[in-house]
Order: sequence, then C-alpha cells, then structure tokens
Amino acid sequence: MNRRDMEQALRDALHHAPGREASSSELAAALALKGKDRKRFARTLARLVARGVLIQAVSQRYRLAPTPPRIEGRLQWLRSGKGRVEGPETGSVVVPVSRLRGARPGDLVAVRVRHARPGSKAAARGETVGAVETVLEHGRPDIVGSLRRQRATWRFIPLNPRYGPEGAVANPGHGRDGDRVVARRSEQDDGVNDPLYDLVENMGAADRPFADTESVMRQFGLRAEFPGAALADAEQTAERWIAAADTCFRNRLDLRDVCVFTIDPEDARDFDDAVSLTERPDGLRELGVHIADVASFVTPGGPMDIEARRRGTSVYFPDRVLPMLPERLSNGLCSLRPREDRPALSVFMLFDRQGRPTGRRFARSVIRSAARLTYEQAQSVLDGRADGCEPALPETVTASLRRLHALAQDLAACRRERHALDFDLPEPRIRVDENGFVKDIRMQVGDAAHALIEECMVAANEAVAMELRAAGALALSRYHEPPDPPKLTKLRERLEAMGYAPGNLSHPARLSAFLSNLRGDPLENHLRALALRSMKRAFYSALHHGHFGLAKDQYVHFTSPIRRYPDLTVHRTLAACLWPEAKTEGAGEGTPAAAEELARHLSAAERVADEAARDLNELLLFRHLLEEARQRSPQARSAVVVAVRGRRCFAELQDLPLQGEVRIDARADSRDSFRGKDRRGRRAGRRMANGRPLRPGSVLRVTVAGVDVDRRQILFRPAPS
Repeated sequence: MNRRDMEQALRDALHHAPGREASSSELAAALALKGKDRKRFARTLARLVARGVLIQAVSQRYRLAPTPPRIEGRLQWLRSGKGRVEGPETGSVVVPVSRLRGARPGDLVAVRVRHARPGSKAAARGETVGAVETVLEHGRPDIVGSLRRQRATWRFIPLNPRYGPEGAVANPGHGRDGDRVVARRSEQDDGVNDPLYDLVENMGAADRPFADTESVMRQFGLRAEFPGAALADAEQTAERWIAAADTCFRNRLDLRDVCVFTIDPEDARDFDDAVSLTERPDGLRELGVHIADVASFVTPGGPMDIEARRRGTSVYFPDRVLPMLPERLSNGLCSLRPREDRPALSVFMLFDRQGRPTGRRFARSVIRSAARLTYEQAQSVLDGRADGCEPALPETVTASLRRLHALAQDLAACRRERHALDFDLPEPRIRVDENGFVKDIRMQVGDAAHALIEECMVAANEAVAMELRAAGALALSRYHEPPDPPKLTKLRERLEAMGYAPGNLSHPARLSAFLSNLRGDPLENHLRALALRSMKRAFYSALHHGHFGLAKDQYVHFTSPIRRYPDLTVHRTLAACLWPEAKTEGAGEGTPAAAEELARHLSAAERVADEAARDLNELLLFRHLLEEARQRSPQARSAVVVAVRGRRCFAELQDLPLQGEVRIDARADSRDSFRGKDRRGRRAGRRMANGRPLRPGSVLRVTVAGVDVDRRQILFRPAPS
C-alpha cells in the first residue's frame, strides 16, 4: 500500500467507524496492515494530524477534522510562480505550483483551503494555503508582454510577472526583439515543462507613444469608447436638463449664496464634491458636504446606467481618464464647476467644540461653487501664504478654509481616540508629455489640505450610512473586516526581527499607536506598507457593515457618484428614503441576494481599476529609471535598506516607491558580518567595502546600475562618496 492509498484508507475507516472516531489500534485492525505497512502506519497517522486532516483527542482517539472551506475566485499569479485567490471569509489563499491543476491566471477556480504544515515555510509566513479543485471558468486567455530574443530562441515575458510565467514562443512570425505583443498559452503546452506561447497580435515597438497605457488597457480589458446608445442618452439628458434647469432648481434648497468651494488635484477633470462651513451662535459648527446629484441625470436601466454599472468605476491613468459616465456629464453637467449652477445632494452635520457629532440633516440643493482650489493652493492658505495663489482667492473662501481646517483637526483627534488606523503612504503623481512619456514625477504626501477633505468626506459617508441604517434601507456598505490574527502575529514577528517592539497588534489601540509612532523613521513607508498588506481588503457588501481601518460601525461610499457606481446606488437609496415624493426610480437593489451580487461585481471592477492604474504607474516609474540608468552620470538617490538576505541586500528609494537589489562591491566579501546584532537586537547584516554595516533602516546613496522593465527588476550600486 503506497502512502496515498494508506491515507485514503484511514479516512474511509474513520468515516465508517462508530461515532466516527477510533484509536490507533482500532484503525490498524480495520486496515488489516501487514509487513512494512504496519511500520508506515504510525508515521502516516502523525503526518495527517500535522496536516490538520485528523484531530487527535486527549483520549488518544482520532477523528476527521471538519471539511476545510471551499472558496471561489479569480486566480492571480505571484512572482514565485504560485497562485493566489482572494476569498471573502478566508482572505488571501496561496496555491502552490503543484496544486494549481492546470489553472492559469484569470481563471475562475474553486479552491479547497488547507492547513499549512507546522514548520513549513507557508506556516512561518502565516499564509493560508489551498489547492485548486476545478476550473469553473477560463479567464482572459490573452497576456500582454514583450517578445525577447535569446540567441536562437524567442521568449515571451509578461508585462507584469503577476500576469503569468514567462516562456518560449512557438512562432514569432515577423516580430522583432523588444516588440510589445499579445500571447496565449499554446495548445501544445503540456503545463509541466517550460510554458509555450502562441502570438496573437503584435502591438508594435514597446517605446512608441502611449504603448504602455494601451498595453495595460488591453491586459485588463478596459476600453475608452462608450456604446453609441450611452452617448446618445447622455446628449439627450443634457439637452433636457438645460431646457428645464430653472424649473428643476425651483424645488431645491437654494445654496447659491453660501460660500461653497471644491478642493481637488491640479489635474482633476471632474469635481463631484464641495464643502462649506457655518459657525452658529451656540458654538456648534455645521459642516456642509455637497455632492453632485448624478442620480438626477442617470435613469436606472437606461443605456448610460447599464454602461456605468458594467464599468463600475472610472479608471485614472497619468495620460488619460476612462470615465464611468460619458464626458458630457462627468466633465460637464454633473461636475461642480466654479460659478456654475449645479444640482447637489447636501449633507449638513453639526459638531460641538470637540468635534463630536450632534445632528445631521439632508437636502436636495442647488449650489454655485465660489472657487475651484487645488490641494497646493489650499495648503498655501493653511500655511499662511494665501497671497501667492493665482488667481487670488476671495476672502470668504480663505476664511472658511481655515475654519474647516480647525474642524478637520478635531475630527481627526476623535478618530484617533477610536484607534482608527493611519496608512497614509506617499503616492507618485506622474505627469506625461503629449506622447505619454514621463516628464515629471512628484510624490503626493498627506498634507493638511488632503487631510481636511478626507475628514469631511469620511464624516459625510458615515452620516449617510447611519441615516440609511436608521431607515432600515438596503444599501451597499463599504465593508472592511478585522485582520486575521495569524497575519498580525506574523507582522509582529517580522517587526521584532527588525528590532521593533510593537507589542500585541491584535489590539486596535496598539496597532494604531505603532503606526502613529513611525513618523520620522527611515523605514516608515516600508513598515506602513507591510502593515497594510497584513490587513484585509475593503469591499462592497449589502450584508456586512463596519469599517475596521476607519473605526466606523457604519460606512458607505456616497461622495463620488461621478466616478463610482456604488455611490450612485447610495444616492438613489437615500433619495427614496428621504424624498419619496420625488419618485426616485431604481432605488435600492431589490432583494439582498441581488444587492450582494451587484456588490461582488463592483468590488471586482474596483480591483481591476486599481490594479490597472497601479501597474501602469509602476511601469512608467521603471521606464523612467531605465532612462536614468542610460545616462553617463546617473543621479544619486537616497535609499533605505529594507532587507538583508544572505549575500543580497535590498533597498527602497526614498523619493520613489520602488525597491531593488544593491550590488555590493566584491571587495566587501571578506568583511561580511551576519552573526552580530546591534544595540536594538537587529542583525548586523552585510558591510560595504568601507566597513559600514548594512541592516534594515540603514540609509545610503545609490545610483541606478540596471533596470529590466519587463521583469520589474532594479539593480542599484552604492554612489561614490
């Protein structure tokens, strides 16, 4: 009897045993083992217990463990060659190569979650592992990548290692080395040896204008063009609204004399949220958040609505926007442009002197934005440099902005008291020229102007969620569940290995305090990213409520209906609850099952948009560094060491969110030091040629020695001192 047969025989014996449990002697008798099988029996029992297949009770009796959960999801590819599936209850499940059963990236698969063996690398990393049971639906078979010639052979390298493994090309046709191509796994691919690809399309040279954006759009199935019916619907809607605007505005709360203004990025094209503040004689402050009333323009079930629902969200790239709604609305009638009358849904929230909410009210309104501020202009005002704004801002706007800043600080303090988490990571804002090539990269940091708008929007989202909850309405919430304890344990162990003492991170107060205390640490951004990866991803749901990261019991997305379909559904539901006489069509999403199905679709659409935008930004950053590496005198940059693994050292740039390997001079080999620890208990790590120790947190100057854009790899070299 081989090992697999013995394991199955043990399962069958326990399944038919009285009470479905038995001792080892009873199991041995049931299997009627002889010879070598009797010696293998004890090892097999121990192995099944270690794998979590069997449970050994104190009475030394065995029983089958409960059947592990089965999840369904799209298979993603990891750089290691493993797969990953995101489950709503289990979080991220890693599928080893040997358990993929021929599944490929993008396939909809059923995965049986399994226990990681104690002592295995997966258990040490705190991973949840699984095995593909079956492929339910094949995903997009096409993968975008580069055609590379290696001597007499041709290779296909995916645009991102997560899309799939690189492999051989059966027939390159007229392709040239470096061309951007679309490939598909060949029918001759046996799924065991080196992957084999057939070319589907040659998109041309990888360095042609806009090639990167078009490649990412092709990979994720994104399109810029709207169906003709949706465009016609937008035009007809715009014409009707322009003709009947005065009549429609007559039934709304007129706020056109109130100081209302918007704050958005410099390159923003649609403005869907505006703010105002009124200070009352009793000391209370009334925050007004005014959101474009998109629901008044988009008829449920109409051509525009069907396309917006399909897209789920707008997608923002450095060189273009793929809007959820046609530009006639998204960048026109729905956008809260300055000095133009616009319909809005307004949320008014009362706060006391400490920033605690004391009341809320809602109105269908008409507003006229007094100014369109950029974040840079708003920050100038808060820094006392309002005179430098061009054009000059009205005094009513600057005064209101300063009062809003004071309120935002109080709201932030209240959130900190509830132990909300701060994952504020700088993000690159990439500006491109007319051909789509990078001309400027600036890191966007969370300054006071950004924090002001964030606090206002979070307050409005929570107020709407509480109103809908009180009305018992079925609406899509923004759900963020607490992290898995094993993930937090692994994070704590990793932090301790780097010399930190975070304590028990399963307590939100301790986790929040640790993140707050990172300010000024050289590893601040890296550690925040590590903590963020230990969290679960927020998603939309009609059945679950609460937001762990924001420390909110109720939370919805309400403030961006121009670019997010969930917000549009929340607008419709709120209007149906508060103004039934308005006969809001399409309010709610029918049954809870239908609403949950919509929530899953919109969560998936959001993931696609986020991944596409992140992939393109990363691709442009790598291409920017490639051009820098080709210079005779490359720029020296500051980097912080994030890991030392054996003889390899990895560092993260401090001005760009990119990591790479640092090539240490060969003369340093005799000075390597791996055993010692510094005063904080961290491993000393490697030493450079000058004897300087390298360990996590060490800051050094590096230059870019090499960049492989296709494989997303960077090689740094210590800059000359």
